[in-house]
Amino acid sequence: HSRSNILEEIENSCSDQQKERLSLELRDGKEITSATGLKIVYIFKKHGLTLQGELLKDQVGEEELPKRLLEEFSSLSEGLLSNVALGTVATIRDVSHQVIGKFSGEMDAPYFHHRATIENPTEAEEYAVDLVLDEIESAVKLRNIGRTYAGAEAIRGRIKSLSTGNFSLRYREGQEKNFDIDGDNLYRLINNGCKMEHPNISATGEITKPKLTHFVKFFTSIFTRDIEKAEFMLKKFEALTNTSVTSGSPAFRHSKYRPDLKLGTILLDGEGRYWICLQANCDSVRIKNTGAFLMVPLAENEEKPDHVVFVENIEGNERYISLKIEGYTRARSFDFEPNASTETVQASRINEGDELFFCSVRDGNFKWIADLKPSRALRSAQELGQQMTRLGLDEFEPYRRLRRK
Repeated sequence: HSRSNILEEIENSCSDQQKERLSLELRDGKEITSATGLKIVYIFKKHGLTLQGELLKDQVGEEELPKRLLEEFSSLSEGLLSNVALGTVATIRDVSHQVIGKFSGEMDAPYFHHRATIENPTEAEEYAVDLVLDEIESAVKLRNIGRTYAGAEAIRGRIKSLSTGNFSLRYREGQEKNFDIDGDNLYRLINNGCKMEHPNISATGEITKPKLTHFVKFFTSIFTRDIEKAEFMLKKFEALTNTSVTSGSPAFRHSKYRPDLKLGTILLDGEGRYWICLQANCDSVRIKNTGAFLMVPLAENEEKPDHVVFVENIEGNERYISLKIEGYTRARSFDFEPNASTETVQASRINEGDELFFCSVRDGNFKWIADLKPSRALRSAQELGQQMTRLGLDEFEPYRRLRRK
């Protein structure tokens, strides 16, 4: 079979529904691509016979394969951040021997010592992973990946690749308006910051230059077709920075991950209300009997959300929710039974479905939505703590006002 015939057979093995959903396309008999990040390529193994002509560039030796795969990945999506991701992955491969070398067999003894002497030994399992991830992060940072792939030259190159003339800021000031910006000014705004470069941008003719606040609020719209698309992209990016694991991600559906109820867990109760768990991590482990977990309700709020969470992807339509903590006065505690082996409250599947639930003792089932990143969860706990500890006392009013000026 020729390469094109083999790829055709692979494409034909997919149903019409799969082809439509994935937008599969066989290109030039060399590769199958999709609109969802899937790519299938046929690469020739390098051995005694050397291919000729166009086929030669697709003949790869074993030692060249990792680099070639990264190149194929890079063609899936263009973009500055995708290059940062690829550069990071490539660097991890390059420094893997250094990282592994730091965790030699003699390091097992201190790890065993740690696990044997902490109150909940199973906590050491995640601790071991965190140690390795910290070393990988340190090794990657030493390679200046950010400056190489997201620095000034990378920004200039990305703007040039996007340019089809002037760019346009779309913003709202009573009504929706547009303001054209050339590539050089856009580069300076991104590289030096809006605050520094805004005074240097001039309007032409009778067009009024948007205020600095308009640039700050609507900057993403420069790269989208409309303001609504920009607002969606901002939500998507915020969710990426806000959550560590979410039930809506494809990776979750194909994993055996079972979340524990802890600080930063986002839940949905049977009445459609969202909750955030603010139980201290040390009170979420080593639970012998029924445990009471502190929860605070979250209300959907598009204007000033505390957290944005990815909920689901239905037929290519991603949905995000913007949530705001309602305040400590609405806090409640719910009782949960711990898992006897882990001594934590673990989520479980109901009726063999994909969704995970935390089953309370008296208040029904809570659907697991996401786990916030630890720093975000701690910030919410700190802000609620500040609300609870603020002082309210009687003062001599004229002097109280003087102190507030």
